[in-house]
Amino acid sequence: MMKKKVLSAAVLLATTAGSAQAINLSQTGMGEAFVSPFYTVRGGNTTLLSITNTTDEYKALKIRFREARNSREVLDFNIYLSPHDVWTAAVRDNGDGGAEIVSNDESCVAPRQLPRINAPIGSGELFRTAGFDGTLSNWPYDGGGKGSERTREGYFELFEMASLPNRSDAWDYGKGEAAATQDGINDALHDDNGKPNSCPGIHRAWADDRFNRDDDQQPTGGIFVNSMVIHPASGIAIDVPVTAFEAYADIPVHAAPGSIDPSFADTQPEQSVVHLNTHWDQQAVTYWDLWTQPEDAVTALLQTWQISNEFTLNPLTNGQTTWVVTLPVKHHYTDDLRGLATAQLFNDHTYLKPPFSQEFQYYRGQSCESYTLLQYNREEFTKNTADFSPSGSEKGSLCYETNVVNFANRLLSDGEIESNLFGSDELPVQVGGQSIGAHSTVALTDARFKSGWVGFQFTEAHQHLLNDSGTRAYIGLPAIGFRASNVANGSLVVDGEQMLANYAFSSEHVYNKNVLNPDDAERLDGRRDDHEEVKNAKNQGPVLPNGFCQYGAATAAEGSTDCSSSL
Repeated sequence: MMKKKVLSAAVLLATTAGSAQAINLSQTGMGEAFVSPFYTVRGGNTTLLSITNTTDEYKALKIRFREARNSREVLDFNIYLSPHDVWTAAVRDNGDGGAEIVSNDESCVAPRQLPRINAPIGSGELFRTAGFDGTLSNWPYDGGGKGSERTREGYFELFEMASLPNRSDAWDYGKGEAAATQDGINDALHDDNGKPNSCPGIHRAWADDRFNRDDDQQPTGGIFVNSMVIHPASGIAIDVPVTAFEAYADIPVHAAPGSIDPSFADTQPEQSVVHLNTHWDQQAVTYWDLWTQPEDAVTALLQTWQISNEFTLNPLTNGQTTWVVTLPVKHHYTDDLRGLATAQLFNDHTYLKPPFSQEFQYYRGQSCESYTLLQYNREEFTKNTADFSPSGSEKGSLCYETNVVNFANRLLSDGEIESNLFGSDELPVQVGGQSIGAHSTVALTDARFKSGWVGFQFTEAHQHLLNDSGTRAYIGLPAIGFRASNVANGSLVVDGEQMLANYAFSSEHVYNKNVLNPDDAERLDGRRDDHEEVKNAKNQGPVLPNGFCQYGAATAAEGSTDCSSSL
């Protein structure tokens, strides 16, 4: 925490910003807010997660699970951790087409403790459909399907709502009330047997609407989160990289169990700090920006114009690769909660906000953003085109908030490979003639592509620019995720017996980022004038990829970087 304060102070002095706190991506893996880009129970998988408090403080946390298609909430609840506590849980198939969560952990959860792992299948805490099936007026049906199968994959968020030192009269009934029977935050403290003193005390305080939050302090961090997807039948376990944020809120945001708060729309102050090395002169640059919408601060941190990672599709080892690409704030920009009753729903784009280019469409059950595929094998061979499923498309699309992209090569001389590590093509449903829930496949069309790396480039249209309240522009889309691969060794011999060995592994995507900033012109004076971006920074402002200009302005002529007429 000291490191973060020093960093914020240094940035404050350099930028003369008005506040010493701004949300930023954690460099340590610990923080106050988190996004795990994937959970799934499809294909026989189970998702495990753990949350660790490394501090001497008590922590009030909110965990929220969101379904993959439109990020509608399927379950959230509060978690109360005592100092140095760990909470664990498992998300599993509920046996009836949906998902449920179970836990053997003793730490306090509100509004009630979760069922144990040994509870019969279907007896866990069920993931809900009310957030998207139209039964709630404030969450109208969005066209993405109404069944519980929609809860089977998605992602989860975690927010530290408040921290508290050892104050026994907090987090329980109001001061002076029922004091003889209430122990405050000591209810969450574990005894010598490893159990909290009284989780029911916390449950009663919330149930009676007398939970005391008067002494709450702002989130202070020191939390870290781990997650993995396991396939018990094959013995495969795949780590899911978690993104951590620091300085999420400068005041307590302690909400009741079942509340939709807090979220990234509660980020405060509405400021972001982004640290980049400019690729043309390798200068370290810090951008401190004030935003009009809180979620924009988070989006700025995650904006990337290209995500890259490896793939393996070798038939000799039955190599399979699946990518997960999650756009964790997309719904703030694309989900029109007015519902079908809105008269101009099919033609009204007033809710849509940059950097996205398509709202979640009721009649299609999706919201698609295109990308261009960049591909190389391990020997530097590249190809400019590839087929996408369905074939015939020149570009790929990411149509959900959490996207599972399976890689395939059907032209290999020693056998074709079709990846599907997470079973994400199971149970697609038909909505308006569209197959909803069946994710995309990148079908490489050259036998030389058994392994290598690919990039998804988000530089297709000017809508992919996010502008701050001044002149800077953040290019791309707010994307995170990882690559998962599995290979098999069928020739392993142990004690004279041939055995099949599976090796599963994952790696977080790497991200190309660019902030277009006319103010860089002075700093670039005299540096590599032959570089196209430097020329434009000096002469007329930032270069915009593929000839597009700042959001809301006309695009430049194709092949041109002259945006002066539209700026």
